[in-house]
Amino acid sequence: MTDISVIDPQNKNAIFRLGFLPAFTQGRFHLSHKIGFVNIDKLVESLNSFTMTDVYFSWCYSELSQLWGEVAEIGQTLSEASDIIMDGWLSRSAAQDIMAYQYNDSVRGVEKVWDPDGQNVYEFEAGWYDQYQLNPGQYNISTLEPMPDGRVDLWEGTILDGSAYVYQN
Repeated sequence: MTDISVIDPQNKNAIFRLGFLPAFTQGRFHLSHKIGFVNIDKLVESLNSFTMTDVYFSWCYSELSQLWGEVAEIGQTLSEASDIIMDGWLSRSAAQDIMAYQYNDSVRGVEKVWDPDGQNVYEFEAGWYDQYQLNPGQYNISTLEPMPDGRVDLWEGTILDGSAYVYQN
């Protein structure tokens, strides 16, 4: 058994004793404990002797303020770093999103074109625009163009089925 005791410095008698006994029960190791008050009056007297002055509380407040100030500085630094990372992600995100949409279209075997006059985006089978370019005047919409660079809003907006909206005159 291991004991932890609080000793009265005047007469060297134990005021309080906490005993630990290592035990092995149901396949698990644990500590059983036993608390004993040898001299409860001395324990109460000892606890009553603690005094905390305004100086102590001021010191605690000062220490905590300093700690929280350091925590706030670290938090501010992390917030600034996070803002830099987020700004970088947002600025390159549009280009990366467009590349992802283009890759998706190539896998699906489609292409998108847009009408700058009507602000509509149309989807066709891959290669359709090459045929359209040969004579755009033969179609009901003659102003179709490849999707512009940097306009992720067009890729993420409504995409119309080109065969239903664009046809030869």
